[in-house]
Amino acid sequence: MSMLKEPKVGAWSLIDSFHVLQAMLDTGLNFVVFDFEHGYWRKDQLATAVIMCRERGIYSVARIPKASSEWVQASYDAGTDILQVAGIRSQKDISEVARLTQFPPHGILGFSPWTPRGYSPAIFTNKNPKISIQFEEISILRKFLNDEIELFEQLDSIFIGRYDLSVSMGVPGVIEDSELMAYLEKATKKAFELGLSIGTVGKSGADLKVLTKMGLNFISVGSDIQRLRDQNPVRG
Repeated sequence: MSMLKEPKVGAWSLIDSFHVLQAMLDTGLNFVVFDFEHGYWRKDQLATAVIMCRERGIYSVARIPKASSEWVQASYDAGTDILQVAGIRSQKDISEVARLTQFPPHGILGFSPWTPRGYSPAIFTNKNPKISIQFEEISILRKFLNDEIELFEQLDSIFIGRYDLSVSMGVPGVIEDSELMAYLEKATKKAFELGLSIGTVGKSGADLKVLTKMGLNFISVGSDIQRLRDQNPVRG
């Protein structure tokens, strides 16, 4: 896979409000990450949120807190474009993602025609979400760089959680730390060698420029909560 000249840029959605989501979708984003770990969205809201994204040609990403049958099935049934699995710490976690995202006999994924994903054969055949796993700890990232973990054929991308990674490296919140950035650059090159896309989180326009130059495929910058917080308050 060749490096993109310009990465896809998105933002995190934590507030469980379709009104707030609509406002986000009108800001020129390429994708929205629905954060089911730190945010307030419910599984039964995802299908509607996915439809809203699709109507505007924007990718929907369901970020689930762990590899579990309940979370994976809900994300598939909602018809989300990308399934991003957090909490990846070991080879066992990666193997579990592979098992949960494949149909029998290779996995345990189910299918129902009564869900948004199952309304038509075309959706069933062509609209399964792309699978992304999230590395948040330095130990698993090092194993990835050293070819000490086995990935699976259905995997589309790697996401590097820079904030949690900074915690595991002993520099909490310093996501621009030089050593951390060196690891990110190595991970980007490794992903391309393996034919995978790679993304991470950015925190500002300046940060976005650095990550773009590094060659990442997709970058999430900020969240709905951050954008609301950073607005100038009305003063009497």
